[in-house]
Amino acid sequence: VITIRSCSSLRLRPHGLRPAPYVHFEFFEFGQQETSAAGEGSDPRFEQSFRFPVDMDSADFSEYLKQASLTFTVFDENEEDTEAMLGRASMPLAELRVTNSVQHELPLQDLRLQPAGSVTVSIELRDVAQPKAISLQAAGTDADGAAVQLQSAARGHTTRSATAGDGPVPLVLRLQRLVLMEEVQRQEGLTSVAVEVDFFGLVPDLKTPAMKPKASGNNVDFEHVIQITTKCPEADVLRRVVQSHDDQDSDIFLTVVASTRTGSKSLGVAFINLKEQSRLGSGKSVTLPVRGPDERSVGTLEVSLDATAAVHRAVGADTLRVDVMELLSYEALRQDTSVAELFVEVDMAGLKDATHLKTKALKKNAAALDFGYSHSVSLAPGSRAQQELQKSLKSGNNEDSDIYFVLKGRTPQGTERELGEAFVNLTDLLRDDADKVRVALPLKSKGGGGPTLMVSVLGVDALRRMGTTPAAGAAGAAQPDALRIDVRDLTLAGPAKSDTKIAELFVEIDALGLSGKTVLVTPSVKKKGTGPVRFDYSHTLALPDGSAELAKLRTALVTKDEQDSDVYFTVKSRDPRGDVHELGQGFVNLEQMGRENKDKDGSVDVVSPKGAVIVASLNVSISALGVMRRARAFKPAAAADAVRVEVAGLALSSAVRQDASVTEVWVEVDLLDLASAAQLRTKPQRKTAAALDFG
Repeated sequence: VITIRSCSSLRLRPHGLRPAPYVHFEFFEFGQQETSAAGEGSDPRFEQSFRFPVDMDSADFSEYLKQASLTFTVFDENEEDTEAMLGRASMPLAELRVTNSVQHELPLQDLRLQPAGSVTVSIELRDVAQPKAISLQAAGTDADGAAVQLQSAARGHTTRSATAGDGPVPLVLRLQRLVLMEEVQRQEGLTSVAVEVDFFGLVPDLKTPAMKPKASGNNVDFEHVIQITTKCPEADVLRRVVQSHDDQDSDIFLTVVASTRTGSKSLGVAFINLKEQSRLGSGKSVTLPVRGPDERSVGTLEVSLDATAAVHRAVGADTLRVDVMELLSYEALRQDTSVAELFVEVDMAGLKDATHLKTKALKKNAAALDFGYSHSVSLAPGSRAQQELQKSLKSGNNEDSDIYFVLKGRTPQGTERELGEAFVNLTDLLRDDADKVRVALPLKSKGGGGPTLMVSVLGVDALRRMGTTPAAGAAGAAQPDALRIDVRDLTLAGPAKSDTKIAELFVEIDALGLSGKTVLVTPSVKKKGTGPVRFDYSHTLALPDGSAELAKLRTALVTKDEQDSDVYFTVKSRDPRGDVHELGQGFVNLEQMGRENKDKDGSVDVVSPKGAVIVASLNVSISALGVMRRARAFKPAAAADAVRVEVAGLALSSAVRQDASVTEVWVEVDLLDLASAAQLRTKPQRKTAAALDFG
């Protein structure tokens, strides 16, 4: 398993577009591989894993480890010169002959051999048993009764109606890209391929649309969503597989099947593990090898599984859980010689049994700082913890329900000191009716900004059942099916921190033009010292069904140009004379939010218009997943006094496909002589198309 974790201090070149760095490498017999592009400035985080099936006892692979080095090259996807790299680093593989796991932060060099930042990579050799097919049907149950009735929506999306009662959370599987090896594509008689999904036996016949294999790979663009509540039948299945002692019981199997002239056949199988992905909490894309019957790779399948909140809802619905994960952007601490180790203290809203919790201490010079900490508190009805938390939530003081994360450093002599802190407010969880899954918390220190800590806080279901939910319609309550934008605060960086020409700051928001004539702009706030400038601005756009604004959002989401779905934040300053200047601009991409199935909640780089220089960090949130799903499914309704006819897919018989006299097919509709034949005729399509959809 090769995992590209992150890059830091990349030397990005200005080119008028947002930077989109990605990492490329080649491994053994598996050819070229590359990560997805990351739009996170000079310190992108990928956390993208590539799995390759190898015979670790073979002479060829042993020799490869002995002799070879992996070369990792970082490119910017938006560079006009496609050959221009940002940096390159090499990693000898011989170390893997004596250890099964390595992780290194590798220094990058540009074409002139000058320092160009670093890339952090881990490689792990795992002894993985052959995946086995399993039945998750409980004894004495009816599989059809446990299965979910699904409705197909646009682009292969599927949804399940939620069980009444506790609010559902989505378990989301996405199949993004399939690449088959050339020799597989050349198999005689192969006409199309599809991917069959075994989602623990819950959904019969779950399968992607058929597609004709392309040499460059196919964008599958398929999503399957199951809404999980505590008492739904799917939750029973999740509990069974996650709590099993055999990790393979939580494998989701993905079978690539081919259609040929003589029928269908399996080309290979990939799998992704629910238990593992729920622990990671990222929902980021991983590239899985597709293995044929002989265990050799026949291609790769890019997949993501967003499962953390759903698994917690099924397994730990009566608990409040806190995860402390990676520390990011801590370059200044690396250079601080007074700090040798780092750890995080957690105070869970004043709960007596959950104060001063500590992660393990990590050496600050480690290649990557991942605390890997998780702690759960049972909120069983009537328990002392539940009573304490109820008191905090009802006190009227929001700070009483804060979960604090305090980063501390330990000197070589053993002295401890505080380096920064941040918090997650449990009232916010209740207000937004959503768990916080892998959110980036900027740590505030006495000197201003600090590193960023990745955390999760899960427990909204248990909090809701305690009867402390804010009243409906309360100020600030989130509308789950609307577009809500919050601008919290701004932290200046670099020379802007001490720029005396910046007297006041405000932010203008371009939300795809969805606000009509309403100008979205924060209040103008005076800059005081070098601390954060607080705006505390919020605006919600309802986008009702059938509205022009909902149609406009749909157009932005389905266009080929991803930038059409960017929400822009333009930071402007006012000097002491009152003149306004543009300081910089940041953005959040709604299409990327949809792919990751996660609302934006964290910092956005503000880049100067004078070049690719980050001048500030803007703390924002965008809640839009519900309205985006509604927009994608939206189709302009026919007039109330009209008759609408739709012609979709057609399946041809083998006799017609083999009839050489037929080259094209179309459909004519006889609608009671209400329209001309020309109006009721589809466009002709060639019968050899992989899928006949008249649209």
